[in-house]
Amino acid sequence: MTTATWSTKGISLPSWHWLSATSPGVVQQAGMTLADLAQLTIYATDVDATLAVYDTVVERLRAANAAPPATLVGVTRLALPGMAVELHAMAIA
Repeated sequence: MTTATWSTKGISLPSWHWLSATSPGVVQQAGMTLADLAQLTIYATDVDATLAVYDTVVERLRAANAAPPATLVGVTRLALPGMAVELHAMAIA
């Protein structure tokens, strides 16, 4: 089992592209693929803005034949000032 967390400042389509492009590399470093994701948790300071660009993540997961259960959690703030989105993913080989 491996877990990883990715964060970004600001919720924008380029941010989602960065997150969805970076996360497969981290999972691959552990010898797994996105299809091995067992859980995805998204923490967001602006749920509506996150949902507006969420399809980018879903498309990346579908392309990798991955369908992990996902949870979107609205929070008032994240650990670093200006951070808007944090992804926590758990993969099991």
